[in-house]
Amino acid sequence: MSSLFLLFIIFSLSQAKPSVYSHSNLASSSWPSGAYCIMQAGSSCPPSFSPNELKLSVPEEITPGMTDQSGNGLIRMGRAGSSFLVYSSYDRVYTLGLTFCCKNN
Repeated sequence: MSSLFLLFIIFSLSQAKPSVYSHSNLASSSWPSGAYCIMQAGSSCPPSFSPNELKLSVPEEITPGMTDQSGNGLIRMGRAGSSFLVYSSYDRVYTLGLTFCCKNN
């Protein structure tokens, strides 16, 4: 059985030190200039950001009901903000959709 590892890194090319923003001030914050992306938390991007999406579909090798030795599910379908992980039983594939907002100025 092969394994799939997905490493998704969000970083700023213009800052050495990352900034932290709370959910309540995301839309109204003054974002630093530069070329970077952030995960989309709601239904739209903050002003001056453009929406982007990345989708990855992989064949089923682990079925949705499989568990580890402790009985924990190996895969959890669902949504987080506008991102998602779904399973298509017809195609027998998992699809991971990541939505993010990018800025380039």
